[in-house]
Amino acid sequence: MPRLILIYLLSCLIIRPVIAQTKKIDSLRAVLAKHPQADTVYVNQLNELADALRFRKRGYDTLRVQQSDSVLNQAFELAKRLKYLNGQARTLENMAWSYMVASNYHVSNPKKSQALLKQALALAQRSRAKELQLDILSDLGAYNVDTANAIRYNLQALALAKRWNMPSRVIDILMGIGYQYDNRSNYTRSLFYFFQAQNQAQRAQDTTQQVRALVRISSIYSSLTDYEQGLQYAQRAQRLRGALALVDQQNVEVNLARSYADLGRYPQAIAIYQKLLKGIDPNSFRLKSFIFNSLADLYQQVGNLPQASHYARQVVAMGKQFRVDVFLRGAYLTLCRTYSQTHQTDSALYYGRQALIIAEQYRDKETTRDASQLLADLHAQLHEYDRAYRYQSRYINLKDSLNNEDVTRKATAMRFTDQMSRQQSQITLLNKDKQLQAEEVRRQRQLLYASLAILALIGGLLAILYHNNFQKKRANALLQRQKQEIQQQQDKTQQSLTELKATQTQLIQKEKMASLGELTAGIAHEIQNPLNFVNNFSEVSIEMIEELKEEAQAGHIEDVLAIADDLSGNLQKINHHGSRASNIVKGMLEHSRTETGEKRPTDLNALADEYLKIAYQGLRAKDKSFECTLVTEYDADLGQVNVVPQEIGRVLLNLYNNAFYAVRERQQHADSSYLPTLTVTTEKTPESVQIRVADNGTGIPESVKQKIFQPFFTTKPTGEGTGLGLSLSYDIITKGHGGALRVESQAGEGTTFVIELPQRQKSDF
Repeated sequence: MPRLILIYLLSCLIIRPVIAQTKKIDSLRAVLAKHPQADTVYVNQLNELADALRFRKRGYDTLRVQQSDSVLNQAFELAKRLKYLNGQARTLENMAWSYMVASNYHVSNPKKSQALLKQALALAQRSRAKELQLDILSDLGAYNVDTANAIRYNLQALALAKRWNMPSRVIDILMGIGYQYDNRSNYTRSLFYFFQAQNQAQRAQDTTQQVRALVRISSIYSSLTDYEQGLQYAQRAQRLRGALALVDQQNVEVNLARSYADLGRYPQAIAIYQKLLKGIDPNSFRLKSFIFNSLADLYQQVGNLPQASHYARQVVAMGKQFRVDVFLRGAYLTLCRTYSQTHQTDSALYYGRQALIIAEQYRDKETTRDASQLLADLHAQLHEYDRAYRYQSRYINLKDSLNNEDVTRKATAMRFTDQMSRQQSQITLLNKDKQLQAEEVRRQRQLLYASLAILALIGGLLAILYHNNFQKKRANALLQRQKQEIQQQQDKTQQSLTELKATQTQLIQKEKMASLGELTAGIAHEIQNPLNFVNNFSEVSIEMIEELKEEAQAGHIEDVLAIADDLSGNLQKINHHGSRASNIVKGMLEHSRTETGEKRPTDLNALADEYLKIAYQGLRAKDKSFECTLVTEYDADLGQVNVVPQEIGRVLLNLYNNAFYAVRERQQHADSSYLPTLTVTTEKTPESVQIRVADNGTGIPESVKQKIFQPFFTTKPTGEGTGLGLSLSYDIITKGHGGALRVESQAGEGTTFVIELPQRQKSDF
């Protein structure tokens, strides 16, 4: 039974997995057909096809190995022609595998395999392919029949993986070395490397490799007949199995069942195997055969012969179906025992001989011994003493040999246990020595720290005394220097104030010029109309003068007088529109003046209306698509108000431009039902005159409302506003005219600016 478990676990963890199936081979050939270019990709695809051809679902196939060798030769020649070192090395590695395998994983030509791998290693070293070098070194260890050389290659791979900081490969190589020693029954060295692999996997948080190492440690302890230790490590692996792939979970469960069986806890082992059968893949021949064999043996141990016979026959049927006899020896031996116990001697002899034949083929000493004993007893029952004697002699020889091996294993286990105990004792002593040394170091450090503290205190006192003395010497010089610095600071402060005032003046003028730029478009539109009239009437007057001359020469006095009257009317219109253009230019010049104008009685209704048209036309000149409804509600009783017209015009222009900007912003994000509207209202109250500029634009949030009159504050994007318009407007109204400027707004509900001007002003801007 332990032999069967070892065969199953090795087949899962050591032997290369079956890569190819018919569908995969067809798929790879289709890929090659679609990629006819002779390049490095083609080489890699040929190698993959060779891997697939070497195996099929039911095992090794000689014909496909020949096909694989042909593909590998093609891949190698192409890689050599392309000077593709990695491709050459990988192809040689695959060729080496072909020489290692003949049938059923038996060694074929290890010397040729080793030579090819050494050649592949040299190519991989030239190309500096780290992963490939490690693969080839691991193969050199795995395919080497010489234990010393096998371990040497594995240790070389281990050193490289550590130097290249490849923790996952370090774990793989440690596991490989553990398998090497395990296969050669060197359990002490095997455990040493599996423990290292388990610790490395735990540090790398690689649960899969950690569990695999624990399974192997459990198996080795069972081989050393330390079944309790084997069960402990099997249970540790079982607790970690939740994050593993299905095949690893199955291996963990198989190992745990084996551990229970070793300790004679057959019902628990049977329960685990029965649970595994429920979730197993129907095509999983190896696992099913192993479980059926295990259940047959366990049911025989508990005396349930019908169940034992049932599961043994299942193994026989599967072995014949898949033409694989590796598990048949156990099934035949179980059937032999079953028929022997039910006194069906002929059937027992048949299955006993079959078990013996296969056991000898696979050099299975335990099954050969047990089959020989059963056959000797059966022939003795038939009074065939010659045959019984031959089988009995073979049984005795194998029993003595296996007993010696068992004694050796137990002695090895005792030595290993004793070695572990001595190592643990040494570790305990070393820990005590380390604790004593640490305590002594701690005392010495405390003494050193105390001495340093005293020295530091003395040094500190000396430093304080020196510092005080030095400070006294520097006191007078420092006071004198501070006096000079204060004087210099005062001079600099005065200079900074002067520069600040000049800067403020410049900023005010720049804002005026900025508003002048806004006026330019509107003024250009406004001045164009009177200029057009002047030009048109001038041209007509020139023609009328010619006509007047003709009528005068003709002596038509009435016509001359009529033309003279028309010509006089034209000149009056030219004078009217010229005066209008002159007034517009004059207003623009007044707006651009750096000095403050004088207050004079002004019609605010006319002023507000004039600047409204200028602002709207200026914006329309820049954006023909913009349209806004203008609503004016002027108080007819407003009368004349004593103000500086150009300054109040500047304020109004600024408020109009802000309102137009707000409604344009909202229009860009609103639906078609939204109508931009600007309303200008004037009103006379007992104490003041009010001008209200209201829009239905985006509005101003409460958090921003407190900052809008601060210099340089603006909500417009960079480059679209200076942040001085409302600040200067506020100064013009409050400081220059003794009035008030306030804002009434909510976000999303529009904005209203209110200008309040006293009817009698006491100060000038």
